[in-house]
Amino acid sequence: MSAEIAVMGEVKLLSVRGSFNTEFLSPDTKYKVEFVLRFRKGKHVSGWSKNPVRSVLIPPGKTWNEAIQNKVNLAEKGSQKSFVILAGEFFNPQFNSHGDIQFHLDENKEWKTGLVIKGVKITPLI
Repeated sequence: MSAEIAVMGEVKLLSVRGSFNTEFLSPDTKYKVEFVLRFRKGKHVSGWSKNPVRSVLIPPGKTWNEAIQNKVNLAEKGSQKSFVILAGEFFNPQFNSHGDIQFHLDENKEWKTGLVIKGVKITPLI
């Protein structure tokens, strides 16, 4: 089952933030966190070619200064199919595995439109 979580209108500030408690994840396991996105079908999509979006992952017990950051040019994804943006990877230790991971997606330099935020995937790395 698939549902659109947020359909973006025309904005200058893209800011998506969330968190998840790691006690619901398997201990002693490495995970990846990905944003699931797509562009609107048959609608005007613009503003994604000049500046990359930044994804941020803050593992439990880490600070903003220790965050994993990536930049991705969404114009290269130029598709109407869903795609993922890696926020980062983290290890959920056997002991002290409780805490929140935080994830962010942002861009604030250009007016943009047409992005659909479908959700966030947290999956184990095998």
